[in-house]
Amino acid sequence: MRSMTVTAFMAAALILSACATTIPWDGGYAPLQPGMTKGQVEMAFGSPTRSFLDADGNTVWVYEKAGAPSDAVVSSTELIIRFAGDRVMNSSHSTSTTNTTTTFNP
Repeated sequence: MRSMTVTAFMAAALILSACATTIPWDGGYAPLQPGMTKGQVEMAFGSPTRSFLDADGNTVWVYEKAGAPSDAVVSSTELIIRFAGDRVMNSSHSTSTTNTTTTFNP
């Protein structure tokens, strides 16, 4: 009986850990997982850049952060979090990098 309980507990922990995502943010990584409250999200990521209601009436928060600029590379990260009520329902994030070249035409 004990081994079945341990096995069930380990399976539940594995399933829940698979739901967690770490997002590169402010030079580190911040955790984000379904079920977090809006307050927990705000503690991890700060105030959203913008928010709106989607077609289903769910609140969506969008975070946009520019990476540290370098000579010819500009990068940014966008994080989109969809809430069901006060809890995270799902999220997505993307990072984009733009390389620029300056040419001089004498």
